[in-house]
This record gives sequence, structure tokens and C-alpha cells, in this order.
Amino acid sequence: MKIPPWMRDLWHRIWPQPKPAPEFGLEIGINLGYSLANDPAKADQIAALGVTWVRLPLAWDWIEPSKGAYDWTPMLGTVDAFNSRGISVLLITDPSNLVNDAYADASQPPGPHAPIAPSEVAAYANFFGLAAQMLGNRSVMYEIGNEPLWNMTPAQYSTLAKAAAAQIRSNYTGKGRPCTIIGPGVTPDHADFIQKCVPEGLFDHLDGCSLHPYGYGQPNWRPLTQLTADYDSVRAMLAAYPDMPIYATECGYSTVGDPYVDGFTADGQATAIINLFKVNRKYGIPLTILYEYSDDGSKAQLNPPYNHEAGFGVVDQNFALKPSYSAVQAFLRGRPPFWPKKPRPSEGLQV
Repeated sequence: MKIPPWMRDLWHRIWPQPKPAPEFGLEIGINLGYSLANDPAKADQIAALGVTWVRLPLAWDWIEPSKGAYDWTPMLGTVDAFNSRGISVLLITDPSNLVNDAYADASQPPGPHAPIAPSEVAAYANFFGLAAQMLGNRSVMYEIGNEPLWNMTPAQYSTLAKAAAAQIRSNYTGKGRPCTIIGPGVTPDHADFIQKCVPEGLFDHLDGCSLHPYGYGQPNWRPLTQLTADYDSVRAMLAAYPDMPIYATECGYSTVGDPYVDGFTADGQATAIINLFKVNRKYGIPLTILYEYSDDGSKAQLNPPYNHEAGFGVVDQNFALKPSYSAVQAFLRGRPPFWPKKPRPSEGLQV
């Protein structure tokens, strides 16, 4: 029996219709190599892009330049400037470059090094516990490590991350937001680092596994279609943690060509970024951080022609918009923000 249109319309009016399930809430953020929050015009330009996260360093030696002397004001002001614009902040608690000189242990070689000695680990963890206390109810989460494999073994990193995570959680005072800590932030082709951290118990202490999926879809490198297979490989390594989300906390494409890696045109960069976002959305990656906001002219002459580090921005070094800015903005328009991790049952959500 064919239902006449008038009867179908009447049925729709008197019978409540289910709402369609919302599209997966992909969150997009942007990496900042330096703080732009003190320049309201640039902070507004970042907000107008439509991102709901920025990724910034939480630099121990900047905040505590001498032992016991802290200046939290610039960091808190930066977080407040972005939070006030509806942007949350992913803070990189980066142990891979250097320990604060004020806490360097005499047993370690002089000069920049990761916190490895027990006293250095304890001081590092204590600092980030203080940071969590100072940040209070601000909208932040933490990434412990930025490609630590170059300076630390998986066992050393796991020891440090577990100590820091414990201090962050014990000092976290945010209400209405879960305390979210992720790591280690390595590229998928170095996922064996993650695999070696599993038996160390690292992921008993983290809320997500962070990756830096560079190179997918770049000329003469990995095809974009390989990315989901590499995510699957990491997921298999985390089989004991089936609810552990994977975050893509650093990825991007440069318009300054390294002849062996990328060399995208401005329009090609925009297309590559959106294609990457679509793959991550389809896979269910809750947060993707694009590297980075602005081109870095200071890197332009580092090692020509292998200087692609200078061209990852969605704006140029003078903050003029590149095509990728408009492409990202259009992709994000109308997407409501959401928090990318469910709270642990023990944390609850306070109002």
C-alpha cells in the first residue's frame, strides 16, 4: 500500500522523530612555537581560524629560572588569553631537551640533558605538580614528552612520565573537566618506543597515547592510505588498554621544500591538511594538532635546501593568510567544541 503524502506528513507531525546521531566530534588544534597571546590581534586571528585547542610548551626553566624563584604570570596569562577565546591549551611538559639547570644532578654529564637521575625526576615531577595547582580550573591538558626517544630510553621515559602524572593528578583542582594526561608523542615509524613502554606500566598512568603522524601523503614518502594501518599497529600494541584513545598531537605539511620530503605548493598544503583531517575523523582520532600556526623565518636558512621546518604555518612569517588557513577555517566552521576524554569514574564531574 502506498502512503499518500498528506498522511505521511501528518504522521511526522504527531509522532516524534529520532534526531540523527551527531557527526564524530573531531577536535582540531594548532601548535604555537611561541606565545602569541600577548598580542590580542594575533590571538584573535588564531581564534578566528576555528581551532578549539592550542599546543604550547610548559617550560620549566622559564618559569623557575633559579631554584625556588617562580614566575607563573606569563604562562597563566597565556592560558587565560586563549581560554577567554574558547580555546583550551595542551601543555607540552617536554623532558627531552634539558633539565632545569638549577636541579641538574652531578652524576649526569654537564650540559642539556633529559631528567634521568632520581633527584632530577623528582624535581621535574614536583614542578609539574605545582603547575597543575597553579593552573587550577583552567581548561588545559598535558602531554608528557615531545619525541623523547632521542634523549631517553622507554624505561627512563616511563619512570619520568609516571612520576609527573602522579604529581599532576594529586594537585589537579579543575572542576567540571577531567584531568587528562597523554604521551609519549613519537612518530608512528618509531612506535616500537610505545611498545617498549607497555611492559613498563606507562599506560596505567596515562589517559591517551599521543603520536606525531608526519609524512603521510607527502611526495616520495608514505601514502596517506598507510596512516590507518599504522594507527591499527599502535592500537594492537595497546591491546591491554582497549579504551585508550590515540591523539595526533603534531602533524603538518610544509610549503618550503625539502626535495626529499615535501615541497608543497600553498594550495597543495591546504589540500593535504584537509585530507589528513578527514582520515583522522574517520578513524576516530579525538584531537589533531596541526604543526604549526605561522611560518618560522628563523629556520629558513638553517640548512638549505633542507629547510622545510620554515614553512609549516597556515599563515606566513608576517601573519598573512595562506590558503591552508581558509581551508582549515571552512572545515571547522560550525563544529561545537567538546572535551576529548571521558572522565575516569573516580574523578567525576563537578559543577
